[in-house]
Amino acid sequence: MTSTLIDAAGQIVLPLDWREKFGLKPGDAVRLIETENGLVIIPDVDDDDDLTAEEYAILEARLEPYMTDGKFDPAKFAANSDYR
Repeated sequence: MTSTLIDAAGQIVLPLDWREKFGLKPGDAVRLIETENGLVIIPDVDDDDDLTAEEYAILEARLEPYMTDGKFDPAKFAANSDYR
């Protein structure tokens, strides 16, 4: 588990190793999803995103266990995730 602080502007810093692991760069958008157990942060991927085909495949594979009908399911994530 990793901890970070919220600054006066309400911003948090994601640790470098996480940014590298998930391919997040300055200016990238993320989605914040509220669950029963807290918040989930995922990359905000849309058709205009600059992910390579390989990066998109990795993202899809990581999110696949938490998908229902092709959409991210926060309840499924909360029930099955190790990130509690």
